[in-house]
Amino acid sequence: MAFFLCCAVLMFPWALRMGGTNWWILSVLTLISTGVLWPKIRIKKDKSKINVVSLELNISEEITVIQERKVEPQEEQENIVEPQEEQENIVEAQEEQESIDETQEALVSIAKEMTDHILTVDQFPKGIDNELSIDELIDLGFKAKYTDNFEQAASYFFRALSLDPMPDIAFYLILDCYWLWNNLGERKCALTQLDGYVKRYIPLFNSELSHQFEAWMTKENIYKN
Repeated sequence: MAFFLCCAVLMFPWALRMGGTNWWILSVLTLISTGVLWPKIRIKKDKSKINVVSLELNISEEITVIQERKVEPQEEQENIVEPQEEQENIVEAQEEQESIDETQEALVSIAKEMTDHILTVDQFPKGIDNELSIDELIDLGFKAKYTDNFEQAASYFFRALSLDPMPDIAFYLILDCYWLWNNLGERKCALTQLDGYVKRYIPLFNSELSHQFEAWMTKENIYKN
């Protein structure tokens, strides 16, 4: 600013000769006022910069606080998740135990059904007169077989087999009983129940029946004990 004032003083003779005294005075006043006002303007700018920096720092601190507050609920949520996972593990263990119990119940039920299906001479359908003849029992067995009542049909045929039929009749009764029980999924039961009758009647079969019976046993993968 002093430099500009010196220049203005040096320019005074030139302004006087040119008749520009008014302009020279105006320029000097302008320089003086500028020199007075400029420090104040600069101070205000510095203060505004300081305020801006302070504001940025405050905002940064607030953001940090907000982030910390956000982290705290997340940590709490993680702490909550762990008990939930433990509870889920307990539920899974309970479901596995229930599945095991259901499997055991199913196995018990199947075993009970298999036991009920094992027919002996004493396990004859109720309501059937034990004095029925072989022919009557065979007739009832075929009627039950044609109505797809395989269990009852096998019971009729097995009862007829227990009444000492002729070898040719026994041959077909053995085959029918095995076929019916096998279709009921009771192959082992059939082999167990018929084993005694097979051993009893094989020596009584004629050559033709014996050959047919041997072929049938081979087809069904049944072997003599």
